[in-house]
Amino acid sequence: MNVVVLRTKYGGGIARGRSRCPKCHEQLRPIELVPIFSFIFLGGKCRHCRAKISWQYLLVEISTAVLYSVSGIIWFVGGFGILSLLASLVFISFLIIIFVYDLRWQIVPDRFSMSAIIIMFVLNLFLGFSVWNMAIGAIIAGGFFFLQFAVSRGRWIGGGDIRLGILIGVALGWEKTLLVLLLAYVGGAIIGVILILFKQKKFESEIAFGTFLSVASLFALFWGDKLIGWYF
Repeated sequence: MNVVVLRTKYGGGIARGRSRCPKCHEQLRPIELVPIFSFIFLGGKCRHCRAKISWQYLLVEISTAVLYSVSGIIWFVGGFGILSLLASLVFISFLIIIFVYDLRWQIVPDRFSMSAIIIMFVLNLFLGFSVWNMAIGAIIAGGFFFLQFAVSRGRWIGGGDIRLGILIGVALGWEKTLLVLLLAYVGGAIIGVILILFKQKKFESEIAFGTFLSVASLFALFWGDKLIGWYF
């Protein structure tokens, strides 16, 4: 996930070329690339130049492991089948990538969202999802964000959020998409107020809304049916 995020931003083929230290550019050995453990054993520093390794690596690796495990447990207990688990893991992977990229640079690249839309649409078709359900979900979220984009001329929300909304609609269907919008806006408001109170943001400051949509999508993916049932 980190390779995808960083090489998309700074250049280089995602599937080509060996990993190197961003400071001294020394090629890293396999022992330095083991998720989580290498960061701990290296003390969070490059073995060659002793430059600090970004905490992003460790946090993304731990988050991925936890989310994959939660997904596996839920799908195993529910007996949903291997294809359903695969679709869940693919969606989680894209959400992690989008979360990190938007958090750091407040952009949701089309290469992520558009690829995810196509892949999730195909997987959901094999899982027997209703095309109309996916289409309505995409129209609700994508249309909602497009309306904000058009009215504000891009000041309120970015074009990347429109494509992310379509992805959420296709991946989760219209009912869970409504839940995602509710959770994202409530969560964004709470975090925004906290940041303002602690003087980390101002009222006119921008926030990476794709991060809230990503987290809300995870809640909807894991516990959407229960949350909707509890609400009603």
